[in-house]
Amino acid sequence: EFLVAISEPVCRTKYLQEYQLTNFSLYAGASMGLKTEEILDQMRKFSKMAVPEKVETLVRECTERYGKVKLVLKQDRLYIECAQHPTILQELMQDPVLRTYRVERPPEEEMALRGPPPEGLAPDLLEDGGGAGS
Repeated sequence: EFLVAISEPVCRTKYLQEYQLTNFSLYAGASMGLKTEEILDQMRKFSKMAVPEKVETLVRECTERYGKVKLVLKQDRLYIECAQHPTILQELMQDPVLRTYRVERPPEEEMALRGPPPEGLAPDLLEDGGGAGS
């Protein structure tokens, strides 16, 4: 179950199963409540060899980022919320694609977007914060 929570299956044969760590699979593990150190401890426990530093860095970067930014739908508008991390909001504002969608300056922990979500944005990332008619 641990591998399924943090990785994606690549190949399954009768005697061998191969899994791949990805940013998305690690985010999924974090969304299930797995903490960075829990993931690394389990990897060390089950690995026959030392976990490479590159892998540890990937796990740390992906899981420690989880939950810092929310995309919220309020009254037919999308808002990027970063209440606990205002510096992240400032970094996001430097992104040329997001800057083209900005329409107003809401409270400091939010950034409003106009129009449909940018291409490639997964709809399941949207949190309904009131929706139409609220």
